[in-house]
Amino acid sequence: MKRITLFTALFALMLSAPSAFGAFFMADEAVFLDQAIEEDAYVVGESVSISQAVQGDALLMGAKVSTGANVEQDLTIAGGDVSAKGSVEDDLRVAGASVTLDGEVGGDTMVAGGTVEFGESSLLQGDLFFAGGEVSLNGTVKGNAKGVGENFYLNGTIEGDLSLMGSQKIFFGPKASVLGNLSYRSPAVAERADEVTQGQISYKPIEPKAAQEKKFAAFIVAGFSIYQLLSMLFFGLFMLWLYRYLGFQVSAHVHAAPLKSLGIGLLFAIATPIAAILAMLSIIGLPLGMVMLVLWGITLYMGKILAAFLIGSKLLPIQHSSPFGRLYLSFALGALVYCILSLIPFLGGLANGILALMAIGGIALFKGELMVAMRKKKML
Repeated sequence: MKRITLFTALFALMLSAPSAFGAFFMADEAVFLDQAIEEDAYVVGESVSISQAVQGDALLMGAKVSTGANVEQDLTIAGGDVSAKGSVEDDLRVAGASVTLDGEVGGDTMVAGGTVEFGESSLLQGDLFFAGGEVSLNGTVKGNAKGVGENFYLNGTIEGDLSLMGSQKIFFGPKASVLGNLSYRSPAVAERADEVTQGQISYKPIEPKAAQEKKFAAFIVAGFSIYQLLSMLFFGLFMLWLYRYLGFQVSAHVHAAPLKSLGIGLLFAIATPIAAILAMLSIIGLPLGMVMLVLWGITLYMGKILAAFLIGSKLLPIQHSSPFGRLYLSFALGALVYCILSLIPFLGGLANGILALMAIGGIALFKGELMVAMRKKKML
């Protein structure tokens, strides 16, 4: 199975590089190349290791990729654990979970990873573009360096400008040196920034990670609440337009027997998925179980819509003869309150859940009453 996956990946590489016909291709679980390659190299494997020169471009993919080879043109690596210690005469592009680079690059370098480390012997002749969680630069960059590193550590030399677009922590080691300008965004001013920088320094404060995460979480919650409200207003519009009678009947049964409605709704919510799963254990019962789960989900959502109807009818009393505009306004108020309650931890969700279960129980009571009436009239 792994071998099939590897060859599939290699085939994708071939399709993405039409100029690579006649190049060197290899795919296996473990690839070790100890002889020079006089053309472009495309290698895929669980483990990839190259120790000799590649006279063209090289593209390496694997869970673990290690190369000490000299690549005369571009080198592109994608992997989990990546180590590149040879020289690259043109551009270097690397993406991995853990990336270690310790060689010379003649062109530009682009690297992204969870952990990115440039060794003391690394020499980048062009510009450096990076993105990572932990970025450590101990070598030399002849051009400019620009990127994002949650934690950025410099203990080498950048002869051009250094631009950090967003870092939570910035550390400058004893060998750190920026010959150009330094611009960075961070929650706090970086220590020793003025000591290591020969050019101008530009600093823009940003919020700490905890505050950013809190804002992001609030944004997600707000977005979900707005989506929930809009979806309730949309489906509630159709329900009230087509089944106005249902809302009033459910409301009447809930008010007449609230505890009974709650008990029936709770029984439905618990027993239905259990029965559906048991039915799905057999091939014959599989379709029935799936239908039961779908109907269960629809009924739960209908319970939420009717819960908003119950709330709205208390805030803005309505009757069956009320104009549709007043009826829908009452429901919209109930839906708004329902969504606001959902933002209250535990108690809000508990209240909404109880109301929805009571509404589901009211549906069951109404259907039961309807079936009894139909039997009396011999309609069933």
